[in-house]
Amino acid sequence: MFPYPVRRSFIGAIGSAGLYRIAGLFCKKHPRILMYHRFSETAEPGKVSAKAFEWQIQEIRKCYKIYPLSAIVECLRSGNPVPSDAIVLTVDDGYEDFYRVAWPILKSLETPATVYITTRFIDGDLWLWPDKLSYILDNANTKSMRLVFDGNESVFDLDNSDSITAAWKALINRMLRMRPNDRDKLLFDIADELSVNTPSAPIRKYAPMTWENIRELSSGGIAIGAHTRTHPVLSTLTREQAADEIAGSKTDIEKITGEVVHDFCYPNGAHKDYTKETSAIVKDSGYNNAVVSYHDNRSITDVYALRRYGVSEGFYSFRKVIHGLLHMSDLLGAVGNPNQ
Repeated sequence: MFPYPVRRSFIGAIGSAGLYRIAGLFCKKHPRILMYHRFSETAEPGKVSAKAFEWQIQEIRKCYKIYPLSAIVECLRSGNPVPSDAIVLTVDDGYEDFYRVAWPILKSLETPATVYITTRFIDGDLWLWPDKLSYILDNANTKSMRLVFDGNESVFDLDNSDSITAAWKALINRMLRMRPNDRDKLLFDIADELSVNTPSAPIRKYAPMTWENIRELSSGGIAIGAHTRTHPVLSTLTREQAADEIAGSKTDIEKITGEVVHDFCYPNGAHKDYTKETSAIVKDSGYNNAVVSYHDNRSITDVYALRRYGVSEGFYSFRKVIHGLLHMSDLLGAVGNPNQ
């Protein structure tokens, strides 16, 4: 196996030579499942703009075909060959900007996708906690913050946008491993320390779709998948809590749409964010597949941990994903390192 620098040079050499089709031919039987989160009408950091999203769909269609996730899963479960040159679109969380920006484009281009929703977020009474942290830090009434973790004091600079972003990332890394009650208490303590009054419901910038939107998407051919009820890191929960989040979100969606939910997405979705027991609960709850948020050389070998590729506006990074260069890098890489 080749080390990461060699693989990166290999990808760069192929990409710079414009030989994307070589990788595409090499990866014909490997469907690339793309992962989106946020959208915007014009270019914004961390989001895919309407112009870029429409271009991406058109770029895919030049060489490949966009399939619904269900078609790929059916092949995997039946043992039939996976369609060649397949691309799948998935979107996480259920933000309002999907309905406002991406859905009209998908509808006009008759393009299938799977949208994974966090059901209490859609109810309108729940912030996704990383967004709540962003709101608190952005509205701080002080230029620094002191917090105590495990008996050790940490100081966070909040003087400018860069320092706020650095503080957000540092706190997110800590919070990901916390149980939901402990995380929520920490968020409360941070808001109290910074004298921020957090609204009970997400502000427009972080707003979810409505259940009316979800019904329209479902009737319009978009597959609605479950992303738990409250978006916890499942590996931090008890078995009973995980079962409520996993099975409960499926029940919530089915009551509203009248359609059986087959698709599940692990919140956060890194290798350490779910366990074998978690996957067993997903299976026992009646889902026939689940997706993660990373990619490696296992690809589509586990229907309850289908690998995905994150997508941004970047022209070259997008083409590396759809033409299979990242998949080739995974195949050349070390076995058993799911987060490379």
